[in-house]
Amino acid sequence: HPPSVPPEVLHPHYTHTAPPLTLWPLAVLTFYNLSGFPSGIEPSICATGNFYHILGFLLFPLVWTLPDAAIMAEMGAAFRDHSAGAA
Repeated sequence: HPPSVPPEVLHPHYTHTAPPLTLWPLAVLTFYNLSGFPSGIEPSICATGNFYHILGFLLFPLVWTLPDAAIMAEMGAAFRDHSAGAA
C-alpha cells in the first residue's frame, strides 16, 4: 500500500512542468559545468565588452579543433584500417 501524498504537494503550483531546455541555455549550462566557474573572465569582459567575448566563445572552439580535425583526416587517409594508426 503506497504512502499517502499530502494534498499541498499536489497543488498545481508544484505539479507544473518546466519548459524544455533549448540550445543556448544548454550551451551556457554546459560551459559553466565544464569550466567549473566563470572566474578569470570578468575583468576582461569589463574591459572589452560583451561582443568580443561572445565572438571569442564562438571562434575559439573552431580554431582549437581545426588542427585536430586536420590530423585526424590525415591519419585516416594514411592508415586505412579503423584504428587510424592508434592501435
